[in-house]
Amino acid sequence: PDVPPSGIDVVAPKGLPPALTKKLGEAIKKITAEPEFQKVLTSFDVPYDYLDSEGLEKKIREQYAWFKDYLQKSGLKTIK
Repeated sequence: PDVPPSGIDVVAPKGLPPALTKKLGEAIKKITAEPEFQKVLTSFDVPYDYLDSEGLEKKIREQYAWFKDYLQKSGLKTIK
């Protein structure tokens, strides 16, 4: 089985100074708005939808909760 691409998430180390977080976010937002960038992603069937740091954190938390619930319901065991 294969999972379709769900985008490209850009993360940085915890504790990154807020000013740098803001600057990085603005740069990524600008890049993702470029038609050529969108064209390249589209050619690989990768969706482009800019999320700021709060939006990305929310998305990751929701995905984590979904997968955790899914795995628990499936009865699969994890290996540590």
